[in-house]
Amino acid sequence: MIVKIDKVKIPVEIYRYIEHELYHYTEYKKQLAGQNIDGLRASQIGEKVSGGGFADPTYYQSLHLCKQKRFLLLAQNCQALERTLQNASPDLQEIFRLQYCKKMSWQKVAMQLHLEQATYYRRRRELIFLYGLELGLLDGA
Repeated sequence: MIVKIDKVKIPVEIYRYIEHELYHYTEYKKQLAGQNIDGLRASQIGEKVSGGGFADPTYYQSLHLCKQKRFLLLAQNCQALERTLQNASPDLQEIFRLQYCKKMSWQKVAMQLHLEQATYYRRRRELIFLYGLELGLLDGA
């Protein structure tokens, strides 16, 4: 199935969300690598807090669940981006590396890849569209 990306309207909110995920990918990978998703130590529940009272076990349990859910979502989004990049053209991979990982301006990216402004924007939109499809936020039809 071939989808004409120029004809697909991406809602602004989804476009911004996807770009946010692209810009923060390397940060998310570091967070995932440095965190223990299994959550809080068992000894934290019921520990005495500096104020003199005991910590609320319900609070720590809810904190654990929220933290776990957040890291699962980060992991899913990172995996979706990795799948997108595996299937993407080398130009799209370079745009991702330069624009979103190295945080270069669009002018520098276009110049380095020898792309016209319109071509650069089309390719960037294609990357955002493919990642949106992989995340399930956009419909390919």
